[in-house]
This record gives sequence, structure tokens and C-alpha cells, in this order.
Amino acid sequence: MDRPRTGAGSPPPPGDPPPRFTYRALRLPSGRLLAIEERIGRRLTRTIRPESPEGRSLLREGRVEVIDLGEL
Repeated sequence: MDRPRTGAGSPPPPGDPPPRFTYRALRLPSGRLLAIEERIGRRLTRTIRPESPEGRSLLREGRVEVIDLGEL
């Protein structure tokens, strides 16, 4: 019996919405911005350097929640 593949590396079933990524980065009191975290829910999928072209684009578009540690 042939069963559909599921799990890592397999495409999502048709009709499922694409995963929703969230982006977050910490800003140190010195003003330095740490790596941008890309997450699906609570799962960390990867980090992105803020000075990279992709990181700059995400920041410019306002898609990154920046948490200022100087305000804590």
C-alpha cells in the first residue's frame, strides 16, 4: 500500500497554508543588533545576520521585532 510521504523534506499537503515565519532580534544597550531569529511558532529555524542583504531587507520592510535590552 502506497502512503503519502510526510515529515522533513517532503512538500506540505495541498491546501495547507504556507508556514508563517516570525523574525526577532535583540538590540544590546551599546546599540549593536544581534542575529535575527527566524521562527515557526516556538521552533527556531535559522538565524540571519542583520548586515546581510536578506537581514537588511527584513529590517527595512519592518518584518523584524527588535527587542531593546536597554529598556528592560
